[in-house]
Amino acid sequence: NEYKSYLRMDSRKLYELFHQCYSGKIRNEEVLTYIKSNINSLEDQNDIVDMMSVLDIESITKEDVKDREAFVSILGGAAKHLRHDLLKEKLEYETLERVKLISNSKQFNTKYVRTKTKLFYKQQKFNLLREENEGYNKLVTELANPATDPETSVNNILKLIGRFDLDPNRVLNLILETWQNYLDKSDFFLKLIKLFPKQEGSLCSMLGFTFGFYANDPEGTPDSLFKVAAFLIRKNVIDLHELYSHLGPSFDEMKAQYNKTLNNARTTAKNMLTVSLNKEDENEKESTKDQPKGEIYTANQKVKLVIALIEIGCWIEADDMIQLLAPYCVPSDPKGREVLFDLISWRIHEFYKSCVNKAIRVKDVKAIKNDPQVTSWDGFSDLVLTPLLRLGPYLSYSPILFTKILRIFGKYIEEHKDNLLGDVFAGQIMTITNDVILPSLSMVSFSYNLTALIWNYLQHFPYHLRYRLYAKWKNESYRKNPLLIVTKAETVQKSRYILKRLTKENVKPFGRQIGKVSHCNPCVIFEQILSQIQRYDNMILPIVSALKYLGLLGFDVLSYCIIEALSDPDREKQKEEDTNISWWFQVLAQFCGHIYKKYNIELSGLLQYIVNQLKANKSTDLLILKEVVQRMSGIEISEEVTESQLEAVCGGAVLLAEAGFFSPIRHTERSNQRLQEALSKNELWLPLCILASQQRHSLVFGSEYLLYNSFTLGTLTPNVTTKRLYLSCATRGYHGRYPWLP
Repeated sequence: NEYKSYLRMDSRKLYELFHQCYSGKIRNEEVLTYIKSNINSLEDQNDIVDMMSVLDIESITKEDVKDREAFVSILGGAAKHLRHDLLKEKLEYETLERVKLISNSKQFNTKYVRTKTKLFYKQQKFNLLREENEGYNKLVTELANPATDPETSVNNILKLIGRFDLDPNRVLNLILETWQNYLDKSDFFLKLIKLFPKQEGSLCSMLGFTFGFYANDPEGTPDSLFKVAAFLIRKNVIDLHELYSHLGPSFDEMKAQYNKTLNNARTTAKNMLTVSLNKEDENEKESTKDQPKGEIYTANQKVKLVIALIEIGCWIEADDMIQLLAPYCVPSDPKGREVLFDLISWRIHEFYKSCVNKAIRVKDVKAIKNDPQVTSWDGFSDLVLTPLLRLGPYLSYSPILFTKILRIFGKYIEEHKDNLLGDVFAGQIMTITNDVILPSLSMVSFSYNLTALIWNYLQHFPYHLRYRLYAKWKNESYRKNPLLIVTKAETVQKSRYILKRLTKENVKPFGRQIGKVSHCNPCVIFEQILSQIQRYDNMILPIVSALKYLGLLGFDVLSYCIIEALSDPDREKQKEEDTNISWWFQVLAQFCGHIYKKYNIELSGLLQYIVNQLKANKSTDLLILKEVVQRMSGIEISEEVTESQLEAVCGGAVLLAEAGFFSPIRHTERSNQRLQEALSKNELWLPLCILASQQRHSLVFGSEYLLYNSFTLGTLTPNVTTKRLYLSCATRGYHGRYPWLP
């Protein structure tokens, strides 16, 4: 009934006549007579056949067989007066077979499907040798010499398509190819493509097909195609994520290639550090040195598209795509990192001149159209930090940009050094230092200037934040990137070469070499130095003398490496069945005393480490305190003290120096002052004194010493007392700060 309201009066009357015939109110002949009398034109036949198609479907779906038979009987008589092509087009195959308009419904259906496939789904083949070229010649002429108005050009192109029966998809592809040769007319071709009639998604599919064609080309994909695609993405003509699926290689292939490069770098590093007496192995090792240093570079289309997007100032879309690629895939491409250098340099150009007074003589910065520049610290955080993170350790390839970034960081920290812990931008600087600055420093060849600039702003942070950076630098950064893996192996080789030849006689030349290596890779060389000291204690004094060429950052990293070596959980500091402290621990304690006395190294970290160990009732670490206090204060306490020495202790500094010690007087005023300042500044003198005094009680009653025998405890107890006396003598003058007991 709903369908009947949309029909004309004649069609509704025919529909009612059929239903009256079904119910037996009228005969079939009356319906046929009505049909004959209303066939006056082709439009009438269309209306009648449309109504019969509706009745055909109703009769098939109904369960009453009589209605179906009555309809077929009426249709058989009416078919003589109606056009058969209209009936075959709109009626069901089964009905046509029953009224004998077709011989077999299955054969007719098969023929229909084949014809439809041939017309609509079969790909049209072109024979270029026999094809008419006049239309395409005129099309190329029109595109090479376009009209000033894009609408006029579109109308001319449509006329050529209609006149010469050109394929619209091939015409669109030809427009894109012409655009690649006329990049200076990008605005015109963009308007032309927008006005050209096309199906939705056809442009992206056509670009994807073109990229797929060039993927197997030995010469590679032309850069002009990437620039065209980047321009279309920027103007939102095509979607980046739709085009991404058409580019090669796939994500799984890139991941496999990255893992392969990482494994090759590890194998190369392992071969470099393996000592072999076989001549063939040595030749193989020499051949591995000539191989690339494990770069991740791969000439893939996704990287090239990112480069094209950055060049036209489309950083947001480029960054979205970078996050889908393998780590540092873009900067591993030489052109990719150059584009990132240009982007960052352009953004900080004016801000650097206004922020830093020092100028760098370089060529003019390459301008990037439609890309903003930094004007404030907030803008620096928004526009520069993310590209720096994408660069990673590859910032080392641009020393000029490296220097500019460090100077800007130093300027900000200098202005806000009083409130760094709660500063958001200072936290971002620490993140950049961890992920970019320090890994990039590892890849620079002996640059003390960069090391000094890094220390210029790192020195204002607390030591625990600096040590956290050094820990990640030493234990994580050298494992993630293939370049850093090989760089670490090369540094280990240089370190071993220097330490094998270091003696008392050649401290100066080899000390300079240690200084050069420590400027860029301090964690690696200090690990080798501490390992060498633990095996050969006679190397302590030559190494301490050779370390005078270190920079301030190097000394700070050395302090962290010493604490890390002392806190190694895999090594025992004292044997359970022996009264002696482990040899490696004694040597490190002696090294601490010598190095902290001779050089101005911050003591806060080491003293806090000793406090933490004493809180855990590990009295063995008092040996470190003893060595540091003894070397820096010049105080020596003997187990057999004479009466004159006891009387000298009651006097002043002159009497103590003359009669209190058996050894000669040493100049320890500066080192003693530094020790007292470190204890006072960090308020550690009182906790150290109290904790050192508590160790005597812990040795006797502490649960951690229950496994020790009586002889061992008897040896440890006077040692604790001696070290407490060292600390008490070193902190003379601080008795007034002790709290009064009630």
